[in-house]
Amino acid sequence: MKKALRITLFIAVLPTLSYSQTTSAADLLKDIDAQGSLWSANKSFLLEADFVAQVHKPETGHFTWKWSGKELWQEETTLADFHQIAVRNEDKTFTARNLAYTPLPIREIHEVFNVPHVTSDKWDIAKAKLKVHGSQECIELRNPSHGEWKREICASADSKQVFSDETTTPVEVRRREFSDYQPFLNNNIPRKLKLIIDGVPVLTVVVTLLEERSYAANDFVPPANSTVRRTCAKMVPPKAITHPDPIYPPSERVMHVNGTSIVSVAVLPDGSVSDVYLVGSSYHDMDVITQQIVKTWKFKPAMCGTEPVTADIQVQVNFRTR
Repeated sequence: MKKALRITLFIAVLPTLSYSQTTSAADLLKDIDAQGSLWSANKSFLLEADFVAQVHKPETGHFTWKWSGKELWQEETTLADFHQIAVRNEDKTFTARNLAYTPLPIREIHEVFNVPHVTSDKWDIAKAKLKVHGSQECIELRNPSHGEWKREICASADSKQVFSDETTTPVEVRRREFSDYQPFLNNNIPRKLKLIIDGVPVLTVVVTLLEERSYAANDFVPPANSTVRRTCAKMVPPKAITHPDPIYPPSERVMHVNGTSIVSVAVLPDGSVSDVYLVGSSYHDMDVITQQIVKTWKFKPAMCGTEPVTADIQVQVNFRTR
C-alpha cells in the first residue's frame, strides 16, 4: 500500500473545565448508550425525511418510515427514478423495488440513523481514551485485532449529545455527523445527519416530520411481487469461508491505480452466491473482475437459531498497489 507523508501542526489549547465534564471514557460511553434511539422507542411514530445522495452526481430522494415496533414497520424510499417499499411483519421482511438491487445510498441511510454504539468484540473499551477539547469530549478507541483501525466519537460536554462518529481503516475514513437535536418522546433526536467518506459528503439527511402516530394492521400489508427474507433478533450474518482473491487488472497495476468495487450479493442457505449486482463502481476492469470472482465465493450462511436463511449483503473488494 502506498504511504503518503502527512505533516500536521498541532496547537495545544487547554480545555475549560466545568462541573459537567466527564471524568473517564467509560462514563462518556455510558452517557452515550443511555441516550437510546428512535428504534428503541416503545411508541409508534411517523418519520419523513429528504436526503441528497452522491451517486454519479448528487441526487435527491425522500423516505418515509412508519414505525410500530422492531417487528412491525414500513419503509418507502425514492431516489431519482428508484422506488422501494419494505415491510417488516414479525420475522419476515417483504421488499418490492423497481430495480434488481437496492442502491448503496439507500443502505447507507440506515447506517447514518444508527446511534453510535460501541461493542467490546470490535473495540477495546478497556483501553478507550478520553480527550477534552473545550466544550467537546471525545473517546478514542482501537480495534483489538486490527491495530491500524481507530474510532473517535465526540459529544457535547454538557448535553452528551453526539455530534460525530469517525472510523479510520487502511481502506477509508467514514465519518457520521449529527446536528439540530430536538426533543421527541423522552429523548433528543438529531434532525440533520451526514455521512462523509474520505472527506467527501456522500449522504445528507434532513428530517422534515417526526411525530407520534397510531396505525392499523392494514398499514403494514406486504407489497405485491415482493422478495421475502426471514430475519430474527439474534441473526448471525454470513461469513465467507472460501474467497479467492481477484486478479489485479494488468493495465491498472502498471499505472499504480487503486480502486474499490462494491457488489450486492444474496447468500443462499447452502452458502452459495446468487444475484450479484454492482452497486459501487470503480474502474471497469476492476468491476468486472469483482463480479466474476465473488460468484465463486462460498459462505457459511446466515443463521436464525439453527436454521440457515438467505441473506442480502454487500461485498467490498479493494484493489491497492503496494
